Amino acid sequence: MQEPEGTAALIVNSAGEYLLHLRDNIEGICDPGTWSLLGGNRDSDDETPEAAIARELKEEVGLILPELEKYTVLDAHGPLGGQITVFLGHWDGDARALPLTEGIMLGWFPAVLVPRLVMSPWAKSVIERHEAERAHAPVSAAPTAIGAAGDGPRPGSDFYCDEALSGRTPITVVAETDAVLAFEHTRPSYPVHIVVVPKQHTPSLAARRPRGRDPVGAVNASDGEQRSARVLPQRASRTSCRRAGVCRRVRPRLGRSTGRP
Repeated sequence: MQEPEGTAALIVNSAGEYLLHLRDNIEGICDPGTWSLLGGNRDSDDETPEAAIARELKEEVGLILPELEKYTVLDAHGPLGGQITVFLGHWDGDARALPLTEGIMLGWFPAVLVPRLVMSPWAKSVIERHEAERAHAPVSAAPTAIGAAGDGPRPGSDFYCDEALSGRTPITVVAETDAVLAFEHTRPSYPVHIVVVPKQHTPSLAARRPRGRDPVGAVNASDGEQRSARVLPQRASRTSCRRAGVCRRVRPRLGRSTGRP
């Protein structure tokens, strides 16, 4: 059976974000002007999908990912049609530093922002499938030694809880209280991108909490300094630790500036 013509790479970092590629808005190419995955077609019938995706990543952005695994095969849409073999890989680099040779730009995006993007339909479906699988993946329930016994985040494949709070990765702290730590995102997606992590296990920033136990409010009220107003600006993302140490990003409502996040 002949292999699919197209290939693509679903690349995820330790924060659970996806590396997306903004394609040229040129008539005649597949999904013009959309955010999609890196990849391309096989050069010939003799080139395997594995060889094709390795070549495409090196040619387009200078990436070499030896541990790519075949993830799925799906139907493509557009003037070329056909099928695409999607590979899954992990990379923790700076998207802005990659030497992009095709398309407009690259960026890391959390799954929560994907519905807001003009996405290639097949790429969006791949991300949705991967997110659904991650939501049902088993995780360890053993507690970590952060804060009081049993109060800290639980370990998982999560950058914020496993790296930032533990001190293993250097971060730029914006504000800190007994309840929360606020720091600049190590790979910002926006001009101002602040991450707020509760030191005590918190299922969700959206969940109701007892009076006086609002970790985000504690940061904004700390010391009464002007820096408090910068902790959660309109374009900042907020992060909270869910059960099993998995952090969820919550986008604040956008609108007129009221002085409140």
